[in-house]
Amino acid sequence: MNLLSSPGIWWFYWITAFWGIEAIWHAFGVFIGDRLHGKEWEERKIKEYMEKKKK
Repeated sequence: MNLLSSPGIWWFYWITAFWGIEAIWHAFGVFIGDRLHGKEWEERKIKEYMEKKKK
């Protein structure tokens, strides 16, 4: 497609780079995101919020 529309400019590199960044972002969210903000963190924050509400 790139060769047919504009053979002198290689714009498909930009598309590939953005897809790669998105794939890395998604993988971080799937595999590492839960470790940073997992169930323990969520429960601790809920307890902190409930303690603040009591005061």
